[in-house]
Amino acid sequence: MKTDPIEELLKVSKKYNLINLIQEITKQVQYRDSSNILDLKVALEIKHLLECLQKCTLDSLESVVVTASGEKRFVNPKEKVFSLEELQKIVGGYIEIISLPNLKKKIVLNEEGKINNLPINHFATTLFRDAYKTNDYIVGTVLICDNNLL
Repeated sequence: MKTDPIEELLKVSKKYNLINLIQEITKQVQYRDSSNILDLKVALEIKHLLECLQKCTLDSLESVVVTASGEKRFVNPKEKVFSLEELQKIVGGYIEIISLPNLKKKIVLNEEGKINNLPINHFATTLFRDAYKTNDYIVGTVLICDNNLL
């Protein structure tokens, strides 16, 4: 007997915090055999739920570092706002700042990331494309934070 995917998510959510839950489900969906129609339907339901969870998470957090591999960790500035040195250390070089007006957030990224062939950051790219309807992409480790922290 197959278990209800929502019920499974609730069980897992008690074990992990929200960010870890999103990462765990993403891994399960990526490795899932979607040759079965029912499995494909479940995978699509989970994908939609993940998108909702990611938006809820972004709305509720102040700042998070997201690596190109998808790992996320919450960070806070040492003072009231992030210093240039803190930002450069996070992204590993010179910084570029992009506004996400739809989320009232900013993405801080490595200005030379594409030149240095850093890997694509799929999470940041999705947010960027949602905001600007473009095919451009973001690479490397980024900081996503509230506007007032820069």
